[in-house]
Amino acid sequence: MEASGKTIAAVDRIQVDVEKGLEVKVAFGDLSSVYRDCQQVRSEAGDQDLHHAFDEWSFQFVMTYRGTPVGSMTATRCSDGPVDQEFSYPHAFLDANRAVTFSSCKLRINDFESRSLATFRFFTQSAWSYLVGLGLRIDVMNCEVDKRSAYEAVGYQCLDGFDFIHSELGTVSRVMVLTADANHQSLFRKSFQALSNPVSQSDLLESFHLSLRAPELAAETVSH
Repeated sequence: MEASGKTIAAVDRIQVDVEKGLEVKVAFGDLSSVYRDCQQVRSEAGDQDLHHAFDEWSFQFVMTYRGTPVGSMTATRCSDGPVDQEFSYPHAFLDANRAVTFSSCKLRINDFESRSLATFRFFTQSAWSYLVGLGLRIDVMNCEVDKRSAYEAVGYQCLDGFDFIHSELGTVSRVMVLTADANHQSLFRKSFQALSNPVSQSDLLESFHLSLRAPELAAETVSH
């Protein structure tokens, strides 16, 4: 099936919790029903821009609660095209690891009856498990400065010297990284334990002489 000369991507149902009424689906690109659900979540979260150029070559994840979209996340594989704010990332690092690197962005989980850290974990672990199944091992992403401690709480680390002003949002942003490293303390480490080719976060960053900024003192729950 095609629209505007582009093939509409198939929708994969990747995780279901029948008891809690939760389901996670994924589709590639910006033509599927999953992408429309992602746009709905973005809108309800208060986003002004609901479509971005990179959406066309990104994986779109949506979490539904009893059939209603409540969470969304976009993940752009670096080998498929430019990622959000790529010009502010360490270029040598990206160029050497494009085949196994993605960039997550637009993570939104809106208020709903069963919203909790457990539902955040259910959604993000489902997405990470799907992506490592594709051979991806590194997430390099950016977040607003006031969200940094929340991402650190789930295992991401802040690259020192890579602060920038987001070109679309105008916000002060930080570049953060997380690899498929079962030895690194993260929310997703169990998903990495069975991998035959994990990536050591510390060894990888040291090989590119990338230093880490000390964690924020306060930790908060990632909400969106």
